[in-house]
Amino acid sequence: MIVSYILPFTLGIVGSLLFVVLDHYTRMRANQLVPRDLALSHLRVILGIVVAVCISLLITGAVGPAVPVQGLPSGSAAPSSLVGSLTLSASLIAFLAGFGAEAVFSLLQTLVQRVFASPK
Repeated sequence: MIVSYILPFTLGIVGSLLFVVLDHYTRMRANQLVPRDLALSHLRVILGIVVAVCISLLITGAVGPAVPVQGLPSGSAAPSSLVGSLTLSASLIAFLAGFGAEAVFSLLQTLVQRVFASPK
């Protein structure tokens, strides 16, 4: 229960908070932080949590605790041993989804548009 549900939820929160902190840091360095960013950061954390929970539930329920990922092609510049046997757990995927919530929503929106596109 903890590994399947609570840990991905917690890591989704951590990923969302990490994105917000990095975004605030970047805006502060550029002198672009404004008061409305506080409300936007709260919404961003909520979006990250929702996406992380959904992704972790789908991954855990569909394929089990880990998802294998293909490594780099053998002709690439980076050594293939770095990611050749990379396995993403539901917790890591939830963390990444929490950090990149906008990208996940963009991907889902594109998927829905392609699946439910009206024939021309």
